[in-house]
Amino acid sequence: MRLALKKAPHLLSDECAKGALEYARHRKSIMALLNQGPLTLIHRDCHPGNFFWQNDQPGFLDWQLVRIGEGMADVAYFMATSLPSELRQEAESACLELYRQELETAGINVDYETLSERYRLHLSYPFEAMLLTLAIGELMDKRGNEIMIQRAAQAVADHQVFERLRDQNYGITVS
Repeated sequence: MRLALKKAPHLLSDECAKGALEYARHRKSIMALLNQGPLTLIHRDCHPGNFFWQNDQPGFLDWQLVRIGEGMADVAYFMATSLPSELRQEAESACLELYRQELETAGINVDYETLSERYRLHLSYPFEAMLLTLAIGELMDKRGNEIMIQRAAQAVADHQVFERLRDQNYGITVS
């Protein structure tokens, strides 16, 4: 995370950079917290570079990170990296409600507020993933990577994700 922040000082506010370091220190507990929802097969790398259209059907390429996790992880990743902030802000509520309805159709009942909170918490991972992509380097076009960092950072700021994680004590359970 430190290397990523060193490469991206022009992309993040000081507060966001501080939150990123705090996130990194508590990452293991945060990942456990993010996997507490209903589990399903997830892509885990849902950025625009892995998205395609064939005829009228959308799809995702590059399934090397596939795993079991909360489906909201992919929703948050795609929303945070794919849409400019103003479009994401306009679309979030409707997309989350549509996702809630699809879950309900599949027999999974989650109220909108819970789903929305899970979405907010999951915004932390696309932020981390895009920063780490920059730190590693040459995994994607640098300018595209920087745009996705800025989008994810704005989503994290808009939803006060680091504050929410702090309020959840980073998912750390005390026995």
